[in-house]
Amino acid sequence: MSNTSPDDNVGSPYPDGIPNRHRMGFIPVGLVMGAHPAEFNDAIKTVAGLLDRPVQFEDEHKYVHEITAAAIHPETRWLAWVECICNDQDRRFVDVHFYLRAQMDGELAINWEIETYNPYFGCQVGYLNWHGKRLVMVYREKHNTYVAVLCRGGFRHHLQISDDWIVRDGFIVFIDKEEQNVRRLLLPRLQERRRLSLREARQAGYLEP
Repeated sequence: MSNTSPDDNVGSPYPDGIPNRHRMGFIPVGLVMGAHPAEFNDAIKTVAGLLDRPVQFEDEHKYVHEITAAAIHPETRWLAWVECICNDQDRRFVDVHFYLRAQMDGELAINWEIETYNPYFGCQVGYLNWHGKRLVMVYREKHNTYVAVLCRGGFRHHLQISDDWIVRDGFIVFIDKEEQNVRRLLLPRLQERRRLSLREARQAGYLEP
């Protein structure tokens, strides 16, 4: 986990995708403080360097651009990053957008504005990784958690999951609270395997005792 929080960088409107209360004027609800995976930190710096740009900068129109999550394909060296673009100069209206972008073979192959209830409330990425030719992201917005799968040429899957999830053994695993069981979706195509009881999931190491 990251050692930073939205309060640590007053100059950033959305550090780690979480609204900075010093600039936004409110404490975000629903997002998890400090849930920024530590592996993003090095990847963010590396991706920014390969793109020949700073991690954070302000453009001539007073929009702050900041990379909040990143991943590099281990074989092809394709780049993926989440970028927050925000102008909060007018406190009556904050213009903010979150994009998932990917550069494949030197071209911008993915440029998706991330679906959220309202980007003003933030977009916190908990997982971002390449699985072959597909890019998998798990993110939390104001109300819900989603898994999205994209590849060159567009969107593939977008599914709401629970806030209690883990990626392990090639699966994204999460609790279905209504059914009181645990669902397993094989990455990256999200094919569902047999659901586990809570007891089976604990025995398999997916849940804490």
